[in-house]
Amino acid sequence: MKSTKRTMKNDLRMMDINIGLWRLQGGQAAQDGDAELAKQYARDGEYLTAFRDAVARGEVDDARRIADTLDALVRDQIPIRLLDTGMWRTEGKTPSATLHAAVCREIATKGDKRRFVKTGRGLFGLNR
Repeated sequence: MKSTKRTMKNDLRMMDINIGLWRLQGGQAAQDGDAELAKQYARDGEYLTAFRDAVARGEVDDARRIADTLDALVRDQIPIRLLDTGMWRTEGKTPSATLHAAVCREIATKGDKRRFVKTGRGLFGLNR
């Protein structure tokens, strides 16, 4: 039981850190004059905070509903942002699925040199 509580506490702490980083990126977008991107970061930050709070309260159904919304945001927005900034190119008809497949393929084939790690269903982080 202690390890579950400790794990939950660590997970909540990591969520807080990531939400803070997300807000910093939104602030940077606002400073750069990209009001639309800053607004997107703010809206996503609200969803992330609501998810974190639902998890902390143990409200699994609410957390799952918010996660489904976030999953759609992450799945749809990240490839669009990567394509818009020129950081990534694809000829695929579905950029989200193409990016997901590329990241999964890299994780499976590059071993310790991979740039990403899988953190959950449809979620990835940077391999540090």
